[in-house]
Amino acid sequence: MSVLFNEAQDLIDKIVKPLGSEKMNITESSGRWLSDSAASKCDNPRETVSAMDGWAVDHQLLIDATRNEPVILQTGDPTYAEDKRKSIDGDVCAWVATGAQIPRGATAIVPWEKVVREEDGRIAFSECPKRGEYFRVKGEDVNVGDMVALKGCRLSYWAIQALISCDIESVEVSKMPRVALIANGNELVLPGSKKQGVKCGNLQAIGQIVKEQGGNVVYSELVEDDLESLSKAVSEAKNKADFVITLGGAADGERDYAKRAFVENGGEIIFDKIAMQPGGPSFLTSLSEGVIGLGISGNPLSSLVVFELLGIQIMRLMVGAKRYRPLHTNAMLDEALIWKSKKEGFLPGRFASYNPVKVINVQPNGSHRVSGLSDTEFLIRLPAETNEFSRNSEIEVLSWDK
Repeated sequence: MSVLFNEAQDLIDKIVKPLGSEKMNITESSGRWLSDSAASKCDNPRETVSAMDGWAVDHQLLIDATRNEPVILQTGDPTYAEDKRKSIDGDVCAWVATGAQIPRGATAIVPWEKVVREEDGRIAFSECPKRGEYFRVKGEDVNVGDMVALKGCRLSYWAIQALISCDIESVEVSKMPRVALIANGNELVLPGSKKQGVKCGNLQAIGQIVKEQGGNVVYSELVEDDLESLSKAVSEAKNKADFVITLGGAADGERDYAKRAFVENGGEIIFDKIAMQPGGPSFLTSLSEGVIGLGISGNPLSSLVVFELLGIQIMRLMVGAKRYRPLHTNAMLDEALIWKSKKEGFLPGRFASYNPVKVINVQPNGSHRVSGLSDTEFLIRLPAETNEFSRNSEIEVLSWDK
């Protein structure tokens, strides 16, 4: 069954299921996806504390303070962040550091730079602060039980800072997708090989995307370009992985064996091609026990485009990510563009300027080309019904949130 790109996305949504979860120490959880929302174990701030370095005062003592007739207060014991809560009584003020507990009897903080003078243990105040001024009130940011990070978000350093600050020591995270990569082609050789041939970069490039998306490459092989070798590799891979990707042999030619290799291993073909370029011969299969198979053309640009768009979608559905489709934004083309295909197109692009936002295609037509790939920042989406795009015409850009 041939499908449009949007239809391929919809079919993937229907068949891919979350992998399940595991508990993990927060210090080891960077880059993992939350499978359950995390609730704060404490108030933040834990106590009412000072928002500034300054003087804790009973603001009522300073009601009549002016620059010409300041109010003079004696100084009490200072309080720092590590100290227990102290008190002030009578005509007394006390130095309080940022983050330190407000002394009993104090109703406001006067920043040090607003003090008229300091001498002989006495402080002169020339104005009256508002009640509660420069207080950070207990729980004003987070209360016990408030959700600090929601199910489906990825644990960035931002999230980890918030979680640790809220006394969360462990979290429920989605299991890492186990991914198998199988490239095939008799003309291909691996990097570092002494054999003559075309260097196979697909395994390394796709493997890097897998790692960046929080997956684990558990199987990576370059195999001979025949049905027996490819079928054997798929058989081994499906027993080790949640997601099996073949790179090469995805079309329907005499020597294209990828579909048959999946079928021989019990795979059900969900769709067998997509009306897109590059990457049209791509197909999706469902194997036993929820294992997903994705067949992609071996051409460098095709493999990267399809995995960028659909492979990441599959992985994000497996981890229960709240965003499992690329972000769509609009921009203007900085250069005219001719699109020769009658299919929907996805071309590597980069920013030409930011104000206004303009983009440029970095890769000439041809899925075998690699000359512009190192400049790629996103994919430019071209509608099938349009062949010519003038400079400054509006275009759609697809990218993933990090």
